[in-house]
Amino acid sequence: SDLDFWAASLEDRKLIVEALTARGARVLSRQAFSDQFEIGDRIVDLPDKTEPSTLEERLDRFDIVLSAVGVEHSGGDRWRAAIHPLARQSVAARQILLLTPLINWRHALTTLARARRYARELEFALPKEEEQEVWRVFDAQDAAMQRDMIERLDRSTSADAAVRDEAVRRLR
Repeated sequence: SDLDFWAASLEDRKLIVEALTARGARVLSRQAFSDQFEIGDRIVDLPDKTEPSTLEERLDRFDIVLSAVGVEHSGGDRWRAAIHPLARQSVAARQILLLTPLINWRHALTTLARARRYARELEFALPKEEEQEVWRVFDAQDAAMQRDMIERLDRSTSADAAVRDEAVRRLR
């Protein structure tokens, strides 16, 4: 539902903000790790972090393979696309797949909420094994980390009452 821009440096991030503003974008909201802009009928999400430096390394940090798709500006009028191989598999099978092990495991509950939302929006299946992986990660944590993971879910834009309720039931 949004377009994620990633800047390769803080200077590039500043240039993106300036370009968006010059084109009439307005700040929509400040998220936990990014700024969201509205421009026309589009929402542009601009993360705070500017590393890692390559598109492929950046895509490897996603937990949902459908998010591991990107285009990089290579200078002038040149662009380069990168698509994680599992993203193709996910689309072909019409399933929401995760990149495991979960790199962002502290945000596993948010990942599950997003995966469920993607499944609904795209009319894809969310395989039971994918959900079980999230719950395996959650269940392996001590009570303090589990509560922290629930708080991270609450702060996310994709808060999901069903995920939260199940997490609370699973608390140590």
